[in-house]
Parts: sequence; structure tokens; C-alpha cells
Amino acid sequence: MRGPAVNLVSVSVTTDGPVQSPLVSGSTVALANTRIDLLFDRYLDPRSVLRQSVCLRSDSVIPTAAEECTGGVFLNPVYNPASRTVSYFIDPGNASPILPAAVHYLTVYRGTGDELGFRAFDGAPLAQAQAFFFDVTDPGGLQPQVPVVDPTDCLLELGTSCGNCHAAQTPLGEAITPAMGLELNPTDRFLATSLRPAHGMSIGSTGNDPLARRPDRFGAGMPVIAPGDPGNSYLLYKMLAREDPAPATLAPGETDRLRAFITGAPMPPSNQLPDTRPRDEGGNPIDLQLYDNINKFIRCIGQ
Repeated sequence: MRGPAVNLVSVSVTTDGPVQSPLVSGSTVALANTRIDLLFDRYLDPRSVLRQSVCLRSDSVIPTAAEECTGGVFLNPVYNPASRTVSYFIDPGNASPILPAAVHYLTVYRGTGDELGFRAFDGAPLAQAQAFFFDVTDPGGLQPQVPVVDPTDCLLELGTSCGNCHAAQTPLGEAITPAMGLELNPTDRFLATSLRPAHGMSIGSTGNDPLARRPDRFGAGMPVIAPGDPGNSYLLYKMLAREDPAPATLAPGETDRLRAFITGAPMPPSNQLPDTRPRDEGGNPIDLQLYDNINKFIRCIGQ
């Protein structure tokens, strides 16, 4: 059963600083090497996160479908499920990796049926297509922005709340069977036991292909970890399904909808988290920081 339509919460572009600033049509001036960030209120189907799901060009005629986006800027998307953000980078190999100093128009498509555009993980489409426009300035000396991967992101420590269950031995050295066959430490064992379909996901026409990037349905054959592709990594959804309290920008009931998708209980178990989750000044758990670290780790190991 589908949930509600997806809403585009905000759009931001790179402005002088450089910083990411909210895009307000008619008043925002973006740098010519801008990155475009789209924040959604629902978890997306990663198959809908494509360069063709948006159109960026200087033509003021707003296209109603992807095939109408002639003369569009070639963009590369990066999806972060933890923050429900899609970042678009101008392709550095493009004929013009820096935008000309002119007004540019951004169209965000609504994916319905087989049409290109954004959809939620359960197939619900974007509530409506949206269009924005902004001025572009080129102060000179700009280089194309590219996704940055810090080598330290490849070092992930999930703590004892996860490692005690997903280990091949106890802290005293006694041999045990890791939960679901997944070992978290050391990193080589983590990778060796995670590049496979997650428990309950090996169904569908591509369900037994551990590296299927575009399966016939969301989740079919989804591996525990897909190096370089957080949106196709079951581990992240397994942890996002326990988000509590939910972020203000998350659609009501979204965590429950994600829990219905995953097999078994969200992880790690809540009763094992108090000593390991990062905390804010008021002592409340900060789950998003943990999720973002996992997102960075998955991207890093794919480099």
C-alpha cells in the first residue's frame, strides 16, 4: 500500500561564500559551479534518483517531461537516504562544467508509472512537478564541484551495541555465530559478509543478484551494503526504521512505513543504544549523526 505523495521540502544552491543557501526564485544568485540540493520529506526509491529527474537549462520554457529537456546541463546525482537529500553536481566532463552567467531554470519532475521523476520507496510520486529560477554569477577562477570523500570515512566504528551481536567471537574470545551472518569488525570481515542480498530481500527477477542496482522493485536483491551506493544498502534502511524521535522534515508516519518494509525489527535494538548513541546538549540521542556516518562509509568504500 502506498503512502502519501512525496513533498519537496527545500532546494538550495551554492552562493557566494561559498555556502549552500535556500533557492528563492527571482532573488537567489548562485555561483556558476553551483551544487543543487533537494530535500524531500519521504525516503526515495533510489531507482528514481537520476540525472533525468530534473532539468537545468537557461531556456525559460519549462519542460513538462524529461524528453523535452533539450539543451539541459549534464548533472550527476548523489543520494543520501539518511538526510533524504539528492545533491546534483555539474558533470566535470561536460562541455561547459561552469554555468554561463545568465538566468537558469530548474524543473523537478514528478515520477508516475514509467515516467522519469522522483518517487518514494513505496512508489508514491512527487506531489507535483516544480520549477524554480535563479541568476548565475561567475567571479572567475571557479572549479567544478565534485562529491568529496574523506579517506577517514572508510573507518566506521558502530560500537558494542552492534558489534556484540554481529561478531564471530565474544569479547572473551569464545566462538559464536554472528547475527544474520553479518560481522561488523574488522572492516574486511564487514565487507566479506555484507556484499550479498539482505535477509528477506532475495526475491524478484533480480532478487538473487547482490549487485543489482536497478532491480524490478524497490528492495529486490538489495545487499546489506552496496559499495558507493547508500540508497541501495539495506543496512541503512534497517537503522533508519528505528528513527525516534523523527526529524521535523520527515513526513508523519514515514518511519512506520519503512518499518513495514524491512524484515524483522529495526537495528540496533533500542535497549542497547543509550551508551553508544551520540547525544545533544540535553542528553537526547542524535541518530542522524550515526546514519550520516554510515552513509559516508558506504560511499567511501565504493571509491
